[in-house]
Amino acid sequence: MKGGRAVSPKFEKGAVIAKSFVLGVLVLPAVFAVACGGAAPTALPEASATAAPTPDIAATVAAEVEAAAAADAASTATPDPDSQGEAPTAVEEIPTPIPDSQVIPPAQTLPSSVAAVQLVPGAASLQEVETRQLESVVTGGAGNQLSGRPVAWSSSNSAIARISGTGLITGASAGFANVTATVEGVAAAASIEVRHGPVASLEIALGDGAQLVAVLRDGVGHLLQDRNVTWSSSDPDVLQVDPVSGALAVGNLGAATITATAEGVTAAVDIQVSNEPVAQVQVAPVTAALEVGSALQFSAAPRDSSGQLLSGRTATWSSSNEGVASVSATSMVTGVSAGSSTITATSEGIQGAATVTVRSIAVASLALAPNTAAVAEGKTVQLAAEPQDANGQALNGRAVSWSSSNAAVVLVSGNGLVTGVSAGAATVSATSEGVSATASLQVTHGPVASVEIGLGAGSQLVATLGDVSGHLLLDRAVTWSTSDPGVLGVDAQTGLFTVGNEGNVVVTATAEGITASTNITVNPEAVASVTVTPGTASVEVGASVQLSAAPQDGSGNLLTGRTVSWTSAAESVATVSDTGLVTGISPGTVTIEAMAEGVTGAATVAVSPQSFVDYNLLWSVSYDRISPVPLEGATVSGVIYAFAGPDLPDRI
Repeated sequence: MKGGRAVSPKFEKGAVIAKSFVLGVLVLPAVFAVACGGAAPTALPEASATAAPTPDIAATVAAEVEAAAAADAASTATPDPDSQGEAPTAVEEIPTPIPDSQVIPPAQTLPSSVAAVQLVPGAASLQEVETRQLESVVTGGAGNQLSGRPVAWSSSNSAIARISGTGLITGASAGFANVTATVEGVAAAASIEVRHGPVASLEIALGDGAQLVAVLRDGVGHLLQDRNVTWSSSDPDVLQVDPVSGALAVGNLGAATITATAEGVTAAVDIQVSNEPVAQVQVAPVTAALEVGSALQFSAAPRDSSGQLLSGRTATWSSSNEGVASVSATSMVTGVSAGSSTITATSEGIQGAATVTVRSIAVASLALAPNTAAVAEGKTVQLAAEPQDANGQALNGRAVSWSSSNAAVVLVSGNGLVTGVSAGAATVSATSEGVSATASLQVTHGPVASVEIGLGAGSQLVATLGDVSGHLLLDRAVTWSTSDPGVLGVDAQTGLFTVGNEGNVVVTATAEGITASTNITVNPEAVASVTVTPGTASVEVGASVQLSAAPQDGSGNLLTGRTVSWTSAAESVATVSDTGLVTGISPGTVTIEAMAEGVTGAATVAVSPQSFVDYNLLWSVSYDRISPVPLEGATVSGVIYAFAGPDLPDRI
């Protein structure tokens, strides 16, 4: 079909035209012959066994068909294009009669089956509301076109593409759909794309940031996307616009008209460019560390309330502590001294700040002078340490600590003064901020030139020795002596003294032939307590026991040479001599006191009866053992005795 009408087939001269006819069928034993448009032949009788031989029916039919074709070529007119494919009558009659002896059955009409359906065009693209005609071409198994067959039309999505019963497509909305034509169960489909219509209106809107957006619609108000839009500015010095993307770039203050064009449709908007107020100021870096004397460039970024950078704005700079860090008008920050400072940038009354920490320049090396020295015992030498940076420049005001590798050889003060202690070698170290340097020291002996005697802790005499320069000499041998050991005894090697009697004494110290003497007066120490020993004692009547008294000072030290007097609280029980000898008088207990300078001490003495044995009266004794207590059963002729006492032997 073409142009909505069926296409008439073309026929060549001499062709046999049949409308779904079978041109010739040979069936045995019956034979059928069909001629297009011919009259129905009569039936042929069955041949009998005695009948004459059957003529060649196939040859006869072929001859009849050929005659019919010749007659059609002479009488048939050209086919009508509007005949919808109807075949003209090709054969009016069969010129050669069929013999009466042959019977020809009526002709049978068999329609051709639909083999394929083709849609023209097979794919189409149209806009919304636009229409497009589809044609269906139906063919049979031999490839011949079949007309007049009913066609059923359908759309996979009528909301996108609608189809009429005659194959007319109407675009409904943008999208894709399939249109199907079905003929006698055989179907074919065409892919249909429906597009929006052309641009009918254009609006300009502001997108994110400095981005213009063109909103395009077709004639029915549908939003159109992916259409080319061209942008232009009436004054690029004020406001530039990207001709493709619509991105804006602000230039000078003023006004500009921005125009957008799409498919011949234009829209314009007037834009005024003015200063945006500063809403925040960002200082970079936010934090920084500097060494004294070094500098660092800072920057300030004024921004609007949306965070957009505002160019062409000025900022003033200040430091919260100029003694730590200074800042120039061009935002150059310089470290002045160790510490912390806040650097502030101000633009249009809005401030931003950063914190700067200034640290001292790191010590890279330490110069120590002298780095070798010799010093005599007791003498001193001054060392000096100079911290330096990586360039060898002196760093003033840096703390330096000092130490000695052997304090028994040399001592060093906090300011580097070294004192020789004893002969030997040692190193002295100076350290500043983790960096160290050392000096080698050699200590030599010096002869004793002077000796001074002093009193140390407790009962200790001390000799201070010096050389000719007055330097202290340690660990030298000193010999001690006293003019009266009874008044004050002194240990010859250690100088430890012992107080004796009251009086005056001369003590002498000698070292390496140098002597010194001092007069010492011994005054009695007040008695603080008197200890009597033993504190308890026992004695028999008539026997004696010796007591002793020890006067002591407040520290518990023994005081010698003090006079002690003795008394008995009950002389009927026991008496005591001036030397503390106690004698038992009668059984009992008595307190014996010793007094020295008004201070007393006491002891308790128990007096027991005297025990004795008169061996002249002991004739015979019968016993097992003599006990410390009276023993019953000891028998003497005429006298009974009780034996007791520690002086008696265990057995007699």
